[in-house]
Amino acid sequence: MPPQHQQQQQQQQQQLPPQNIPMPVQMSVVAQQQLPPEPQLPPAPPREPTAEELRKLIPPPEVIKDLNYWSNSIRNNTKRSQKKSVPISTDILTYEQIISKDINYFKLLDKESNPNSKFDSELNNRLINDVKFYSVLRDSRLKMIQLNEVGKPVESIWGEGYQGYGNSFTNKTKTEIILPRHHKKSNRINEQYINLNDLIVQANKTEELVPIRLEFDIEKDKFKF
Repeated sequence: MPPQHQQQQQQQQQQLPPQNIPMPVQMSVVAQQQLPPEPQLPPAPPREPTAEELRKLIPPPEVIKDLNYWSNSIRNNTKRSQKKSVPISTDILTYEQIISKDINYFKLLDKESNPNSKFDSELNNRLINDVKFYSVLRDSRLKMIQLNEVGKPVESIWGEGYQGYGNSFTNKTKTEIILPRHHKKSNRINEQYINLNDLIVQANKTEELVPIRLEFDIEKDKFKF
């Protein structure tokens, strides 16, 4: 090849733009794996439902006019179906009794505690009687304390007990201790006599016995055979 052509080829190679060298496939995968993960935002908290949404979801409570609603509903269902009467459980009856007692109690409590309620003559009479009773009791106790300090025989400060029955009288000067030997001995009851002929007649009677089965737990009941 002549030297002129060689010079032209060298000049053309120098003038060509640089070409991008492709990256190996394995190197590109490693480079992608080394990249840090993108930050993720935390999930948004659940939104609380509004009052209107709650009203739509939760039905309004049903007002029960009759306190015996559950037992009456069972009776009415049995009448409609024309079946045998279903016995009402004790749990339902006890629950209805508790509700009725609570309602009556809260009514009385509201009547007593509410200052704007109407004047109740029955409550007023009860309070007056209580005040009179405690005033008389206070005076009697103070009087007995004074007599006891002087040394006079008085009844107990707390009353006569059982009015002398079961306990000794409390208005004595000396305290007496009653021991078991001081009690009167009870009369002995004669043993019941059964005639021999009656015993023979009873022994000759046929006995109608029914077989029964008894099960015992020796460890729990502690039976010894």
